[in-house]
Order: sequence, then C-alpha cells, then structure tokens
Amino acid sequence: ERKRLNNLGFFCGDPDAPLDTQLDIALRKFQERVGLPVTGTADDATRARLQQLHDAPGALPAPNAQAAS
Repeated sequence: ERKRLNNLGFFCGDPDAPLDTQLDIALRKFQERVGLPVTGTADDATRARLQQLHDAPGALPAPNAQAAS
C-alpha cells in the first residue's frame, strides 16, 4: 500500500517500513479523497481502490475544498 500511496502523492515513507503514523495519515487522506470510510486502515475496499487508481493514471479525483484544509 505504501508504494501506491506514495506514487499517488499521499506520502507515507519507506514502502518497507512498519506501520506508523505516516501511513495512518496517508490512508485517511486517501480514503477521504476517494469517498471511502475514513478509518486509516488498509481494508479490502481501500486496497482495491488504491490498485484501481494506481493502474489508471489521471483517475484520482481532484481534491475538494474540505480535503485541502
């Protein structure tokens, strides 16, 4: 998940690092941006959406005013 999050612009550190706050924050920002429940957990829905968007450049929704604040 980290590698995909980093590639999509949700920086969360070294792809081989253990779970930490950076990953939690990146997951929450990603989930909010794509309309998933914001849990900070890489559940099945989050993983599927990460894969879908990572494999389709330009498909990531633009941030809205709330997500940018």
